[in-house]
Amino acid sequence: DGKPAGGAYVVLYRAGAESTSPAASARSADDGTFSVLLPSAGEYLVTAFWPAELLDDGSVVEGPDCFRGRYRSPQQPVATATIQGGANAIPSLELKSH
Repeated sequence: DGKPAGGAYVVLYRAGAESTSPAASARSADDGTFSVLLPSAGEYLVTAFWPAELLDDGSVVEGPDCFRGRYRSPQQPVATATIQGGANAIPSLELKSH
C-alpha cells in the first residue's frame, strides 16, 4: 500500500525444486527491510504473508494474513530473484493489503 510492511514474512523457495519446503525466510523490520541467508546461489521464488497482531489476554499473537493469502503461494510468486554469491538485493516488493 505504498508503506513499509513491518512484521511481514518473506519466504524464498528454490525455483525448479521438487520440494515444497522453503529454502529460507525472514521477518521484515519496521522499515520493511529484511535479511535472509540462502543455502546457495541460484533462482528463487519469493512469497510473502503479513500476519495481523492481535492481543490475547495482554500478549500479542499472530492473526490472519493482512494480504489474505494473495502472495503466499510459490506457484504464483510475488517475484523471482537470481541470487549470486555474496550480498544481493531483491527489488522492493509492492504489495496491496486490500
